[in-house]
Amino acid sequence: MHDSVGKKPASIMLLNFLDAYTRLYKRDHRFAKETLAHVGAHLMTWAARTSWCEAATSRGLVEEGVRLVVGSRNEEFLAQSLVKGLLP
Repeated sequence: MHDSVGKKPASIMLLNFLDAYTRLYKRDHRFAKETLAHVGAHLMTWAARTSWCEAATSRGLVEEGVRLVVGSRNEEFLAQSLVKGLLP
């Protein structure tokens, strides 16, 4: 499977989830931090436990998950992350 397959649908799905979250929940820093850490945790666990992609791609996804979890505690990182729309 080519690594770029599914990137556009995944991006659209993520944007739709974030849009729905902002309509259902109050925008605040805590929620944004928890959401980003949650996404990172999923990347770390799913990528490490599936055979959906090559080992190098899987490793990259795990590393991205770690980056998101660690970054979720940094205000500057959070403000530029995929959950910036959840901030007030």
